[in-house]
Amino acid sequence: MPAHPEYAILGNGCWAGVMHGILSQQSKVTIVPQTRRLEQESDPEYQTRMGASLAATAAQAAWICVPPSPNTLLLAAAAVNNRMHVLAEKPWIWPAFSSQPILAQASANGVLVGVHYEYCLLDAVESWRSQHRSRAGLQFRGRFTTSAPDRLRIPALENLGSHLFAIREYAVPGAEVSAIDCGYDQPDQRVVSLTHGDRSIAEIDFSDNREPIIQRFINRFERAMVGDSFPFTLDFALRVLSALKALR
Repeated sequence: MPAHPEYAILGNGCWAGVMHGILSQQSKVTIVPQTRRLEQESDPEYQTRMGASLAATAAQAAWICVPPSPNTLLLAAAAVNNRMHVLAEKPWIWPAFSSQPILAQASANGVLVGVHYEYCLLDAVESWRSQHRSRAGLQFRGRFTTSAPDRLRIPALENLGSHLFAIREYAVPGAEVSAIDCGYDQPDQRVVSLTHGDRSIAEIDFSDNREPIIQRFINRFERAMVGDSFPFTLDFALRVLSALKALR
């Protein structure tokens, strides 16, 4: 595999354009056309068509840049069946039962399937991971609100809250969740904090983040393609989903 693999992007929206701009700085990138499901197209027909489109790109990795829907599972399966590594955008909303066939096929084909939780790679979150990961008795709080409306029709707890739960799972998985606040059409705020009893331990305000966290995520993913460990797998996403469901 070359130093930077070739990517196929599934999706034609604004975020697909953002990812194309970032990935194309160092890799060959193809945006797969006609990813929208055709009228009366069955699951097998859609997966087969997308599989053929992906195969035609000759890419080593597929980045799924579409909102979560039943099509996401079919797109992931189409890529995995082509022996392509896969990254899906958050939130991952399918439980273990629905995700297991993709996990099994990815393992059989020797490819990675991950979910894009870029905020985990903030410098301050990495610091939490090194300093507090094994600390007992911590409570975790998070707030993620945005002035944007709910354009994707995804509940704020699932869409925005998945980032907060991912940070907790990555940095301080033993911390008890004490409060999570998420919402649309509100002042922009992204804050996570740790307490121990009545004592404040640490706080991260990433409301105005300027760190190259997406580039860091891509780097971790590409290193994992050639043997390094990768923490943001489907198993990780399923733990995030489980914690989110427990609060909900």
